[in-house]
Amino acid sequence: MTNIVDDSGNAFSVDKSSTQSNKPRIRRFSFGDGYEQRIADGINTLGQMFDVRFINRTETEMDNLIDFFETKNSVTPFAYSPPNFASVTTGTSFTANSTITGTGFTGLADEGWVIIEGSASNDKGYSIDSTGTNNATTLTVFEPNVSTATESFTVYKAIGVICEEWSVVVPQVNVVSVTAKFKRVYEP
Repeated sequence: MTNIVDDSGNAFSVDKSSTQSNKPRIRRFSFGDGYEQRIADGINTLGQMFDVRFINRTETEMDNLIDFFETKNSVTPFAYSPPNFASVTTGTSFTANSTITGTGFTGLADEGWVIIEGSASNDKGYSIDSTGTNNATTLTVFEPNVSTATESFTVYKAIGVICEEWSVVVPQVNVVSVTAKFKRVYEP
């Protein structure tokens, strides 16, 4: 399963040993006698972090991944499809007005991102335009440079993340391992 597609269409799959941690953001008010009140702090209160691993990969593959992380620079979010996201379907066409058509799209826009894989020229992660047409057969994305095409491709449900940090290990010649920390973000 593809978990990330960079802006050049290179697909990356994380290792199964990757982990997810959740920490709800709350405001806590403590009173006497152990009484405490808690309320959610904001509208997107579930903080999510993902420790992802790309172990024993080719040097070229990891150079592409690191270039992608450096380009995003912990500022620009990108689409990430965690291994436990089971929502995958097939698309059939792109139109120049940033519309993707296919079947089984219900629920794909819920998290605000999708990943496209298997297209001749549109492979990458896309942020969903919540003001556009998003239903069982149509998704509208924030991307002015979608190439018009009729073809079969895979659409993965995804979330927006930033890569806060990454480290590189070279266990042997031409073999590279990268570990990274992703933080979920909610802006497109």
